[in-house]
Amino acid sequence: MAVPFEGATNLDRMRAILDELEAAHTSLGRVAGERIEQPTALQLKEVVDHVFTDIARARDMAERLVFVEAALQATQQHYAAVFNNSYNAIIVIDGKGLVVMWNPAATMLFGYNEAEVMGQELAELIIPERYREGHRAGLQRFAISPDQSRIMARSLLVAAVNKEGAEFPLEMTIGPIRVGDLVQYCAVIRDPRRPMTAVSFDTVVGEKAT
Repeated sequence: MAVPFEGATNLDRMRAILDELEAAHTSLGRVAGERIEQPTALQLKEVVDHVFTDIARARDMAERLVFVEAALQATQQHYAAVFNNSYNAIIVIDGKGLVVMWNPAATMLFGYNEAEVMGQELAELIIPERYREGHRAGLQRFAISPDQSRIMARSLLVAAVNKEGAEFPLEMTIGPIRVGDLVQYCAVIRDPRRPMTAVSFDTVVGEKAT
């Protein structure tokens, strides 16, 4: 059976399998003649039934994969919209404290664009120098005893620095993201100095209607 090209999606692989099964069905007479000496009608029927069963299963799996991939794409688009349009800064770091996600609001707040921060240690970017070792020690403690943290899922008032080195207060909530053995940390950050624009509900509805 041909091996799908490297980097193929599950749907590509299933289509390749389906093509192979269709080819097997087309050459059924030749294959049966080579492998079964004077095959009986019952033997041929068993081979045909087996091939058609495999084709039906492959088609069913392909249809399921189409639906699953469409659902995953819609979910990814939904989360991307929330992430990119959030009023608050959203930052995700890995277990080593390296930045893996950085939204546009974080760029506005700290002055670094996404390309500047990806793969960099968060402590060196936005945490005042006097608190950096404490931050690193906290990550190590959480890796050892994740259920003992006193700061996860709580609203915290902390000090931060921007790209220019200016220090200012922030409101931050941190939560773990677990995928199997992988643990990352998501921080949602609000600048209490930044005023929010008050608008009426009628104004919001009116904008959507136009």
